[in-house]
Amino acid sequence: MSNQLGRPIAEVIEANIETFKAQCYELYKPPPLGSLVKAGNMPVYGIVTDIITEGLDPSRPIVARGFSATTEEEIYTQNPQLMELLCTKFRAIAVGYSHDNLLIQGYPYEPPKIHAFVHECLPNELSDLSSSSDFIHLLLQHPEVKDEILTATLISISRQITDREKFLVRAGKTLAIELTGQMSRLNAILRKLKQ
Repeated sequence: MSNQLGRPIAEVIEANIETFKAQCYELYKPPPLGSLVKAGNMPVYGIVTDIITEGLDPSRPIVARGFSATTEEEIYTQNPQLMELLCTKFRAIAVGYSHDNLLIQGYPYEPPKIHAFVHECLPNELSDLSSSSDFIHLLLQHPEVKDEILTATLISISRQITDREKFLVRAGKTLAIELTGQMSRLNAILRKLKQ
């Protein structure tokens, strides 16, 4: 597993053992739903499960500003302060952590630190995660993870690794075991993976 780091995309603003929330440095530039990110120097790996853009100050409600604008871009041109008053955040569910330079699947022993940098993961880290299907169990057990998020995760990983077919077959077998007795749910997930 490589420690090569590019420019961080966000910073942790809330964390516990199961999840962390990060604020993006650029408005409207979060990592995609279902993507793998890492937080901190001894990385905690997480799957992006929620993305939100909101006002920085909860006491100042966001109001419509586009009455005279003809495009959304024009709203931001006419109101440049909006870029400083809004922020994009995302939540990630922990699926692994780094130990002796290996990606171990499971919850970390401690959450990432507040203000830890968040990076998008490198292809070799996606390969490390996809080498086992343990993370699927973690996602299925978490109450915040809907089937759409699980599907987005599996599709995201499969598009970025070299052995896509092998990964999807293993994921399908894991899902069949995890979702025993839930045939319609399993079929719905598998249909989306074929698209």
